[in-house]
Amino acid sequence: MTYRPITNYSSSKMNLEIETTFSFKEPLPSHNPFADGRFVQMLEGTQNLGNQTGWLPFHFKFEDTHTAGFIKTHSYGEFIFDWAWADLYNRVGLNYYPKLIHMVPFTPVNSPTVIGEKKIEILTAVKDFYISQVPLSSHHLLFNTEEENQILESLGYFSQETTQYHWINRWKDFEDFLASLKSRKRKQ
Repeated sequence: MTYRPITNYSSSKMNLEIETTFSFKEPLPSHNPFADGRFVQMLEGTQNLGNQTGWLPFHFKFEDTHTAGFIKTHSYGEFIFDWAWADLYNRVGLNYYPKLIHMVPFTPVNSPTVIGEKKIEILTAVKDFYISQVPLSSHHLLFNTEEENQILESLGYFSQETTQYHWINRWKDFEDFLASLKSRKRKQ
């Protein structure tokens, strides 16, 4: 299915621009290498995102605030396992796809979902946009920051608790790691 997104959405609150190419090009003040507009642009430029992959770029911009969004026709590459929801929708005769998501694609790393100062304003406008668009089954913001979680909760969004496993590297190299093990474990 091919989607041709609208380029502008006006609500009583604001005028929201909708882009099919992510225009934010600056790195963020973050230690996350994926929290950089150039990463999303690279994925778009190499055609890892688009109609052919089920990740249709659908980015929102309000003044100097941006959020990378995608209309999804499947759940691959999100690292949030909502297949049971898709199955339930199917069993009761509803379509789970397309859905609107905001995240860094293919990256299960918490990072800012919204870039800029007007986080509340843009998330409110995106919520209004989602509610007005009948073909979209749901709206998901994945792997966002705690600040964004608080804003979303104030807007009536539900949070989903998931488990993430993080590797904390306490060693300077592999030899240092091996030296920290007991001799019996080093042999294995």
